Amino acid sequence: AAVAALLEHAGPGTLGLESADFSGNYFGRGGFAAAAQALRRSRLKHLSFAGNGGGRWSEAAGGGGLSQRDQGARFHPIQLLIEGFQVNSKLECIDLSACNLGPDTAFVLEDSLHTHPKIKHLLLADNPLGDEGLRCIVRLLVSVGSDVASCDIRGHREADALSHRVRFRYAQPGGVYSLNLGFPHERSVLRTLLRCASKLRGGTFRHFKFDSRQPKPLVDHDADTGAWSVPTSGTYTFAFQPPLSDTARAANPTLGRQESEMCIGKAATTCGTMAGESSGSQSGSLSRSLPLGGSIGQRSQRASAWASSTHIADSAAARRKTELNAGGFGWGPRLFGLGSSRGTSLAPSAYGSEGPSLEPDWTEVAHLLRDARITVSALRFPLLRGMFLSLVTTDQQLRFIRACAHNLWLNAAQVQKLCEERTELAGDVVCALLPSVRGRTSQLMLLGSFPARFAKGVAKAVGSCLWFQEGNLTGRYRLDLAEPADCAVA
Repeated sequence: AAVAALLEHAGPGTLGLESADFSGNYFGRGGFAAAAQALRRSRLKHLSFAGNGGGRWSEAAGGGGLSQRDQGARFHPIQLLIEGFQVNSKLECIDLSACNLGPDTAFVLEDSLHTHPKIKHLLLADNPLGDEGLRCIVRLLVSVGSDVASCDIRGHREADALSHRVRFRYAQPGGVYSLNLGFPHERSVLRTLLRCASKLRGGTFRHFKFDSRQPKPLVDHDADTGAWSVPTSGTYTFAFQPPLSDTARAANPTLGRQESEMCIGKAATTCGTMAGESSGSQSGSLSRSLPLGGSIGQRSQRASAWASSTHIADSAAARRKTELNAGGFGWGPRLFGLGSSRGTSLAPSAYGSEGPSLEPDWTEVAHLLRDARITVSALRFPLLRGMFLSLVTTDQQLRFIRACAHNLWLNAAQVQKLCEERTELAGDVVCALLPSVRGRTSQLMLLGSFPARFAKGVAKAVGSCLWFQEGNLTGRYRLDLAEPADCAVA
C-alpha cells in the first residue's frame, strides 16, 4: 500500500513523483501487484526495481488480493509489475537490472511494452535472458512503432532451469494451445494471439477454435492503449488457425463466415484482468470473471465476443485428437494452404468432415518466408549494433547474434558492418546471419566480400540455406536445428 501511494498520482492540482528507485529490495507478489495497479494513474518517467530478484518464489499464501489459484502458480513475481506497463503511458526509462529475468519474463515484457508510446530506455543488464529471452527483447526493439533509444543487456547469461518455457512461435503462431492463465507468461501468449488475429481480415475471434465443452475466456480491448485484458485464472484449450496465405483463404470460403456479434468494452473496469486484481474464480468459467457491477445484459453481451469463433464438434473428438497428435502443433500443408488434402488438419470440423482439397501453390512460400521476419530499418540498426559492441565476452556476443538470426531481416551491408566490428567472430557472424539476408544475390555478395580462406568454410556451413529453392521444396533434407542456417530451411 505504501508503494502504491508513492507511485499513484493523487489527482488534478497535485504533484506526483517523476522518478522512483526501489532497487535492492525484496518485493514479492503483493508489492509488485500493488505497484502495477498504481502505474495506471502514475506520472513516473523513471522507475527502477534493480536487484529485486530475491523474492522470486516468495509468498506461498495470501497477499496482494490474489486468488488462491494464482498464489499457487510459481513464477517470477516481477511479471505482475511488468503486466502493469501495458496500461501506463508516461514511463520513459525502466531499470530491471539484476532481477533474475528469464525468457518467460522477457516475453511478458515484450507483450506489455509492444504499444507503449513513450518508453525510451531499457536497463536489463545482468539477467539470465538466454537465447529465447534475447529474441523477445530484439523483436521489441525493432518492431514497428518502437521508439526505444537504448537497451542495456550487458552481463546476460544462459537461462536458468526455473524459467517456464514459452510455447509460442513468432513466425508461425498457429497451433493448439492449453493456457493456464494463472501464469503471466501464458496470459501474454493469449494477448499476443489476440493481437495477431486483430491484424487479419474478417475479425479478431474468427480464427480461434474452441471445443463446445470448453469455456471461453472473457477478454476486453482498450481502444485508448491498444492493450488486451484477459482473465487471471482458469485453463483454456483452443486451436488458433489463422490463414497464413491467400491460397488458404481462397480455398476455404467458409473460414470465418460468421459475423461477429461482439461488443468489446473498456478494459479499465474489468475485474481480474489486470495483474494483482482478484479474479474471483478458480474454475476459469466466464461467469466468474465478468466485470463487477455490470448488468446481466452487459455480461451476456461481453460473453458473446467469442460468438464468431468456431466450435469443434464433439463427434469428431477422437479423430481430432489422433490428427493433432500426429501433427504436433498442428502445422501442415492444409494450414498453410500449400499441400493436398492429405495434410494434417488442425480442426477438421471447422471445414467440414473431410476438409478442403488444396492444390499446391509453391509461389506462396516466398511470401510466407518474407512475412515471418521483421525487417531491421536503417534507424533501428544502430541500436542493435550498439548493443552488440557493448558486450564483453565471446559467449555473450554469439548469443546475441543467434538471437538476431531467427526473427530479423538484415541486408548485406548491415551484416558486413557487424563482421568488421568483431573481425575475430566474422565467420560465426556470417554463418548465423546469412539466412537473415534477403535475396540470393545479396547473400553471394556477402560471401564474396570475405577472404577465400574464410568464405569456403562459411559457404559449406550455410550450404543448406544458400541452395534452398522456395519454388521447389521437394527433396531430402538432413537438418540440425541448432544451426541457424538449417533452422531457417526448416
